[in-house]
Amino acid sequence: CYGLKMQLLLYMQVALSNSVVITKGKEAQSAGVYYFTLKDAMVKSGQRLDTEEAKTAWLKEFKMSGIAVKDMEAVLLADKNINGISTVIPIAMNQEGDFRKNSSGLTAEQMVCLQQHILRLLERAGQQLLSGFIGVKPWKQGNFDACAYCDFKAVCSFSRDLQAPGYEKVLTEEEVWQQIQREEGAGHEA
Repeated sequence: CYGLKMQLLLYMQVALSNSVVITKGKEAQSAGVYYFTLKDAMVKSGQRLDTEEAKTAWLKEFKMSGIAVKDMEAVLLADKNINGISTVIPIAMNQEGDFRKNSSGLTAEQMVCLQQHILRLLERAGQQLLSGFIGVKPWKQGNFDACAYCDFKAVCSFSRDLQAPGYEKVLTEEEVWQQIQREEGAGHEA
């Protein structure tokens, strides 16, 4: 299963698909997708902070997570004051102004590839639903069991006592890209 964090990517896809209407004629491209945690805006500290320290602590507390596109114009749209590690999005620059090797993020080409992959997954899921297939493939990672929080566990008939292949495997980021590359090589076959 490599769809645990697909919701925001689906929202992005809908926005991009309708960008010509939304922007009144301009086709948009993704500059990244980010999650922002809604929580109390108070920064807790054991000592009194001056204005700059409080601002730095606040930015660290509310830094967005997600996927940045490694494009300087896109990054500057999100963080116009980036200097090294962004305080706003998950990206980092070196002193030469290039993206750090260990900086998270995707190239514009990788983002397009990911968007196409999301569309294929969505199409495949729609076809399965229309054909009457509703597979029961919960995931389990470490001590977290998705079935424990499911509203439908009384009727789904999934046995939590089963081991693999009952549970869906949660893939690493590297495994996700390997899967996408396999599908690209197979001509996008479902």
